[in-house]
Amino acid sequence: GFVFSGCPCDRDEENPTGPGSACDTTRPTLVTPYAYQSEMNVISEAYSETNACPWGFVHKGIDFFPLGDLATFRAASAGTIERLEKYHNTGSGNWQVNLDLRINSKYRLGYAFEQFSALEAHADTQMANISVVVGQAVSQGQTLGRLLVRGGGAHVVRRRRR
Repeated sequence: GFVFSGCPCDRDEENPTGPGSACDTTRPTLVTPYAYQSEMNVISEAYSETNACPWGFVHKGIDFFPLGDLATFRAASAGTIERLEKYHNTGSGNWQVNLDLRINSKYRLGYAFEQFSALEAHADTQMANISVVVGQAVSQGQTLGRLLVRGGGAHVVRRRRR
């Protein structure tokens, strides 16, 4: 799952836990990050926290590969957009757009809109196809953006964040 430990809130009467509190740690119910099953080609459950796995590297996410250009991705839970950035992945040499959705004080989901392209202009175009901004409250199922297929393909990685 997408569980995070270490809630920053104190657990006392001044900082109660539970829905709506400043220290809400309620485990969310999630929906798929893709809006339409018909737009998905492959869902790779290749998750590993160590290199001791068949693919030989840490991969703390699930990959969602679309059938084609502009597949719609959505908020798996209600929350607030905490981070949205264009990012150059020095490991792959490709550009991507990273988005973090804060669900509550304990849970956060990360989305990486990864086009397999080394062109920064493709990341700029991907950023223009993101439908949300930092600080925006979103409802479960609300569109976050559409994935552009550039370079040798594309996918969205949904991962847990700390």
